[in-house]
Amino acid sequence: MRFLVTREFTKWFSGLASKPINIAIVGGTSQDPEVIEIKRIAPDANINYFGIENPFLDTNFTHLNLNNSSQTSSKYDLVICSQVLEHVWNIENTFKVLASMVITNGFLWFNCPTSNMAHGSPAYFSAGYTADFISENFKMRGFTIVESRHYGSKRYYFMTHALRFWATESEHLRPLTSYNFQPGSFLGVIRKFLGDLPGRFVSLFYSKTSLSSVEFATETLVLAQLRES
Repeated sequence: MRFLVTREFTKWFSGLASKPINIAIVGGTSQDPEVIEIKRIAPDANINYFGIENPFLDTNFTHLNLNNSSQTSSKYDLVICSQVLEHVWNIENTFKVLASMVITNGFLWFNCPTSNMAHGSPAYFSAGYTADFISENFKMRGFTIVESRHYGSKRYYFMTHALRFWATESEHLRPLTSYNFQPGSFLGVIRKFLGDLPGRFVSLFYSKTSLSSVEFATETLVLAQLRES
């Protein structure tokens, strides 16, 4: 339910009296929903991108492999790392590098799958990280947790695990009438649509009410601030 996480980010970022000027996007691109919101709310923000690939040829891009990179030399007012942790295997190094990028009193916005299906881009190692797991790892590195929670619903959990796809917000609300057709041949698209209909129909019997309990969570969010020691 990344759409709910994005909504929470927009609410938090919009409410800041002093907007972060220097921002680092770790493992993301200019097409990430958080970046789109930043550009809309704070168009003068200086955004830097870090990762192992740069598919959209974003400017201010620096190669950074969280599995083996050491601490970065630059620090930022806000570091955003969304949908990345499941794609790295060196978890301890990842937390160390992210923590090193935040200035004193700066913020770290972290989002990852709580329970999810295996997927690529560019590699998949694990998932199922809870908010408590993320929070404890940042607390031991000097951060204060501002917000820590899970997002999910019984319907979205069913769609992700039984039907094996990430639903858009409209698909989550209206599984049958908001079908998101994918590119392909006419017969292939129709065949897939007809094959997906039974599962979409069954999903109607699951509640779409948003839940914060970890049992049906598909997203984890942690917002942390690095306080003065």
